[in-house]
Amino acid sequence: MRFGIGMTSDRGRFMPSLKDYLLRELNLFNRSAELQERFGSTDNAEFIKFIETEAIIFFRELQEVGIPFPPSQEMLTVGGETDLRLFLSIGFACFESIRRNIPDDVEPPIKLLDFGIGCARTMRFFFREMDKFHCYGSDVDRKAIGYVQNSIPLIKAQLTENLPPLPYPKEFFDLVYSVSVFSHLDYESFNSWLGEIYRILNWRGVFQVTIHGERAFSIVSNEPERRNLIRISENEFNLKRNSFEETGFVWMKQPAGSTDIDTSQFGISFISRTQFERLIRPYFELVEYIDGEIGGWQDLVVLRKGTI
Repeated sequence: MRFGIGMTSDRGRFMPSLKDYLLRELNLFNRSAELQERFGSTDNAEFIKFIETEAIIFFRELQEVGIPFPPSQEMLTVGGETDLRLFLSIGFACFESIRRNIPDDVEPPIKLLDFGIGCARTMRFFFREMDKFHCYGSDVDRKAIGYVQNSIPLIKAQLTENLPPLPYPKEFFDLVYSVSVFSHLDYESFNSWLGEIYRILNWRGVFQVTIHGERAFSIVSNEPERRNLIRISENEFNLKRNSFEETGFVWMKQPAGSTDIDTSQFGISFISRTQFERLIRPYFELVEYIDGEIGGWQDLVVLRKGTI
């Protein structure tokens, strides 16, 4: 039975179809001389990006069997906007960064967790590789988790708490990534969650995490309009800005998009590379530190589970 976009099961749960999605993508390509000239092949990485970030917005045949768009409120919570093109392009860019930086020796099938999944802005793009990844997601936002559970069944999504532990066994995952979560945690929560990610990763498991480093702190220090855009209080910033140079870490209050988020520990944080490496030392080995990888703003760090 078909309802609007996508298929539903007898219980009414949305069931995206990768097989149908790829077939309709191919049909779209075959009937368009413009797409054939522009991309040459459906295997072209730029064609896949076009499908996932532009074509899906305009072509109903893709929407009917693909992953549905989240409610506008959940888009606001995760990104502060409801522009679908921007939402998808940012999510796809994050996906590409995560996917590109998975070490070669982490082989499929990969048990993968998106820590702080929100409405799956990043993880939705693993749809194409569902044969290689067993996808899990966790978040404190009840509405976001409800959307993922009902609309993206390839992801096993669970509601979690603002503090550890997570509802997963020890050494359960091969790979955990977290986009724009640790970049908002206060010092104590930052350290606590490092230990929890260590617990749920298997031996030599990989953790990819984004943080606000020196680059981001320099931007907010030199651009008052950026501070206003991300709603940092000028008074608090002026009071705390020196602590970044003194300690390598600063945390400030910031409004949250969901009432499920504990704003006593979740605001916006900045950490120097030196301080970050000191904090991870008991848990992880540094594989790669990529400055400004996420939108020229957040740094992406690839870590490997070590020994305590």
